[in-house]
Amino acid sequence: MLHALGGRRAASRRDPGPWRALTLAALAALTLAACSSPGDVEASGGSFDVVYQVQSGGRLRTGSLDGATVDGTFTVVVRTNRHARTVSFYLDDVRRQGEPFAVDTEAPFTATVSTVGLEPGRHSVTVAVHDAEGRRPHVKTVWFTVERADAPTEPSDPSDPEVPSGPEEPTDPGPGDPQEPTDPQEPPAQPKPPAPEYPAPTYWVSTTGDDRNDGRSAATAFRTIAKAASVVRPGDVVYIRGGVYREYLTADKWKTSGQPGKPITIMGAPGETVIIDGSDRKNGGTNPSAPQLIWLRVDWYVFENLTLRNSAGRAIELEGSNHVVRNVVTHGNHGDGIYIEGDNNLVEDVVSYDNYSYSNGGDSADGVKIAYGDGNVIRRVVAYDNSDDGIDLWDSTNSLVEYTVSYRNGRGSTGNGQGFKLSNGKRANAGHTIRYNVAFSNRANNFTDNGGGGLLLYNNTSFDAGGRGFSVQGRSGYAESKVYNNISFGETSPAVSSGSGKVTQDRNSWNLGISDPAFASTDPSSSRFLRLSSGSKAIDAGRDMGQPYAGKAPDLGAYEYGLPSIVAGAF
Repeated sequence: MLHALGGRRAASRRDPGPWRALTLAALAALTLAACSSPGDVEASGGSFDVVYQVQSGGRLRTGSLDGATVDGTFTVVVRTNRHARTVSFYLDDVRRQGEPFAVDTEAPFTATVSTVGLEPGRHSVTVAVHDAEGRRPHVKTVWFTVERADAPTEPSDPSDPEVPSGPEEPTDPGPGDPQEPTDPQEPPAQPKPPAPEYPAPTYWVSTTGDDRNDGRSAATAFRTIAKAASVVRPGDVVYIRGGVYREYLTADKWKTSGQPGKPITIMGAPGETVIIDGSDRKNGGTNPSAPQLIWLRVDWYVFENLTLRNSAGRAIELEGSNHVVRNVVTHGNHGDGIYIEGDNNLVEDVVSYDNYSYSNGGDSADGVKIAYGDGNVIRRVVAYDNSDDGIDLWDSTNSLVEYTVSYRNGRGSTGNGQGFKLSNGKRANAGHTIRYNVAFSNRANNFTDNGGGGLLLYNNTSFDAGGRGFSVQGRSGYAESKVYNNISFGETSPAVSSGSGKVTQDRNSWNLGISDPAFASTDPSSSRFLRLSSGSKAIDAGRDMGQPYAGKAPDLGAYEYGLPSIVAGAF
C-alpha cells in the first residue's frame, strides 16, 4: 500500500500534457537525448538533484534521497537548473507505467511521501522533469531504504557503495475470476514488479581507476572495461561506475565464456549512468571493417544497465548463445542497435532508436535484429526512428517477441521501414510467436511475414502503417501461419491472405467487421493511446489463447481492457 501524499499543489493542477507518451523502459530512456536505462539523465543542458527534507527536533534536515534511510513522512525536493515547466513524481514505479502520485508546476518542485504501509527495505522515487522549452522529459530514479525496529537490515560493507534493487519484470496478472471492465477514465493500477537481487561484484571499473589495480573494489577499480574483459571467469560480475567510456570492445577482447548457472555479467553499477561511446571512430555503417562497440564470439554473458551510442558500426553484436541484454539503450549507431547470431538469447527492457547506416542509405540498421539462431526472446523492447526496421527476425527460428513497441522506422533511402519483419522469406517454417505487441507509423508494413511461413501472431495492435497492417500472405509449400485477436486500424488493408491455404485467421478486427475499434485515443501523447474505450466492440471479442484476460473472453489487440498492461512503452 502506497501512501504518497502528493505535492503542494492540488491534483487538479496536474498538467502532464504531451509528456505522458511513452513509459516503462521507453519513457525512462527513449525520451532522453543521451539516454540510458531507467533513471538515467542527460548529461548536457542542465542538471538536477533529488533531495529529501524532514523536520527533526524543530529543525529542517536536508539530504540526498539516493541511498538515504528514512521513515515517517518526508518531502521530496527536485532542484534543477533546466528551466523546468513540470515535474512528475512516481513512487516504486521506475518504468512509470502508472499515474504519478504528484505533479508540481512551480519551483521549488516538491512532493510529500509517507512510508506508512511501505514494506521495510528499498524503494524508489522516479522524477520526470519536463523542460519549459517543450523538449522531452529528463528522468532520474533515486533509491531509499525504509528501516524499522521490527525489520532490521544486514549491515553493509562501508567500503563499497550501496547497491539498490530495482524492478526486473512486471508480474503477469493471474487468470483469476473474470472481472468487469473498469472505467476508462481510471485505468487499473499497474502491477508492482518484484525487486531483483543484484549480484555481488567481482571486479570494478571506473573512469578514475587504473588498469594496474586489482579491480577488486570500488577504490581499486580498473580504468577500462577491456581490462575487466581480459580477466573475467565464469560467474564473475563486473560493476562499471558511472561515466563515459570510449572503448571498442571487439571480439579479440573477450577470451572466456560463461557457463550454465555461471554467466559472466557486465553491468553498469545500479543507480549510475554508464555510457560506452564510439564517436572517436569513423562512421562505417555495415562495412565489415567498422568495429562494433561490443562484439562477442563467446557464450553466457549478461549485459545490463548500459547505454551504447555513436558506434562506427553496430552497437552490440553477439555471435554466441545464452546471452542476456537487459536495460540497455542503443542510439545514434551506424548499424544495428542489437545484432544476434546464436541460440537462446534474451533481449528485454531495451530501447533502440535513431540507428542509421550512412554508408548504404539506411539499409541494415535495425533496432534489434536476430539474424540467425533458434529460441531467442525479445521482450519489452521499444524500437523507433531506425533507418531500416524496428524488429527483424531475418533467418532465425522459433523466436518469441512479446510486449514490444515498434514505430516510425524506415528513415533511410534504402531502409525497408518494417515495424516487425518476421522472416527473410527462406524459412518455410520459422516458428515465431508474435504476441501483445504494438506497431504504428512505420514507413512500410507494421507486421510482415516477409515471405516466411509457420508464424503465430495474436493480440497485436497495428495503427497507421505506411503500407499494410499485417502483411501475412502465406506461400505454397510453406507451413501454415495463424493470425488471431489482432487489431488493424487506420490502414489501407490488413492484407492477410489465405489464397494459398497457408494462412488461418480468426477473431481479428477485419474478420469481425470492426472497422473502428473505438480506441480511447489515437494521439501518441495520450496515456490512453490505442487502448480500448468502454463499449468497444473489440472487448471480449477474441478467442482464448491460454493467456489471462478479463471479462467473458479475451479482447482484441495488445491491451486487455480491465487488466494491467505490461506492454513496453505503455501509452
